[in-house]
Amino acid sequence: MVEVYLLIGVAVIFFLLKGSKTKDSHETINEKNELAMKNKEVLKEKIQNDLKNNKIDHVFVSIHSKKYHTHKCRFYNDTMSELPLDIAIKEGYIPCKICYHKKKISV
Repeated sequence: MVEVYLLIGVAVIFFLLKGSKTKDSHETINEKNELAMKNKEVLKEKIQNDLKNNKIDHVFVSIHSKKYHTHKCRFYNDTMSELPLDIAIKEGYIPCKICYHKKKISV
């Protein structure tokens, strides 16, 4: 009879430990999501500040064109690569007339 209680006790401890590990992994996932959201907010603020100050650090380029774009351009898509502006200029890229029509760009 003691063996049965011992077995039940081990089973209960096993399930409690398993449950706590699941909780920890969910907490870890939530922490990672919160950190990702903070990083996204910081990046968004940096882009907005750069645009306000007319300072663009990075641009987006495609293998199909020699023009560089902002992330808000209608020609921007997720297949584009991000490059520092000075590298894009050195590689022969020119500004898109749609997204840079009124902006003066400084590096």
